[in-house]
Amino acid sequence: TAQRGHSPATVNRILQSLRKYGQFRTWKSGQTHNAAGEVRLARLPLLAKPVVLAPEQQASLLLRAAQRTARHARRDYLIVKLLLQTGMRAGELRCLRLDQLELARQQVRVEDEQGQRRFLPLPGELLAELTTYCQRSQLQTGDYLFPGREGGYMSVRMVQQLVTKLGRACGLELNVKVLRNSYAHSLWQQSGDLALLAERMGYRSMTSALRHIVPPRQVTEGDGKAIHL
Repeated sequence: TAQRGHSPATVNRILQSLRKYGQFRTWKSGQTHNAAGEVRLARLPLLAKPVVLAPEQQASLLLRAAQRTARHARRDYLIVKLLLQTGMRAGELRCLRLDQLELARQQVRVEDEQGQRRFLPLPGELLAELTTYCQRSQLQTGDYLFPGREGGYMSVRMVQQLVTKLGRACGLELNVKVLRNSYAHSLWQQSGDLALLAERMGYRSMTSALRHIVPPRQVTEGDGKAIHL
């Protein structure tokens, strides 16, 4: 079975079935020894937890972004802060428009690729910074918050490159997924609410949301009791 490219977890499920079948045949035949019970399970590789940023690393990243003097420094700073403090995807952030900021309700409205909407709360400081940014940029209703080089909105690749560049300036290897993981980890620690985590991260399935806080093997095996952070 292993030669067919099955994962160790799949191999173990097959072996467990053989053990149980051997146990049944042993009982059925009146014997006392189950040879299949001696079959050893495959060793599962140790899988690391999703990479997250510690609070001090997040602070360092935001400070580095805030201190930049490049042309789009303020834009870049807010992009990183939004990713860290809302958990939205790069594809959702890149095409945010001014009218998606609901300032009175202190939230932002985002849409995924399937057109599903969700509302993400904005911390007070971030809300104030976004308001100032929009005023200084003289954005009008319908304008993109973070326009690209030639008008329109930024590409996902541009967002990813920005995160990677700022991360390396802090001595960190980063991508947008790490920032989403960090938000998910923080939300889980604060709430312990898996349904809320799935909602905020934009998933219909709570199992999908788990991938941001537990090792992949624990998720695929459905071991809900193995959540330890």
